[in-house]
Amino acid sequence: MQNENLNMYQLGYEPTRLDDFNDYFLQYLKTNDSKYFNKFLHFYEPILNRKATEFIEHNHIEEYRLPDLKQIFVSLLWDELQRYTADEKLPLLQIMKYKTHKAWLEYMRTDCTITNMESKNAHNNLSKVTSL
Repeated sequence: MQNENLNMYQLGYEPTRLDDFNDYFLQYLKTNDSKYFNKFLHFYEPILNRKATEFIEHNHIEEYRLPDLKQIFVSLLWDELQRYTADEKLPLLQIMKYKTHKAWLEYMRTDCTITNMESKNAHNNLSKVTSL
C-alpha cells in the first residue's frame, strides 16, 4: 500500500489531541471551524486505514481502492456532521458505523465488480451464494 494513501489527512503539524473523538465534532458545532474536523481526521486516519483495509481484505477487492473508501467515509461524515447536534445521545462515529459499511458495500457493488449488479438484492444474493 502506498504511503501517501495512508497519510492523506495528516496535517503538517501535530495538533492538540482531545480526549474523545466526539469532542472534535462538538467543538466544530460550537465554533463552525473546520480545523476541528481536520484535526479529527489527522488522529482518526490510522483507525480508518485499518477499517478500510479490513473491508478490502474481507471483500477481496483491490488495495488501490483504499483512498476511495476513505473519501466515501469522509464525505459521509461531513454530511452527517452538518445534521448532528450536541444533544445527540449517540457519538457521531457510532452513527457512522452502519452508514459507512452500507456506503462501502454500495461502492463495491457499483464500482468494484467485473459486472455491474443492477440491484442491491441481486448483489446480496450473489454475496450469500459465494460465501456458501
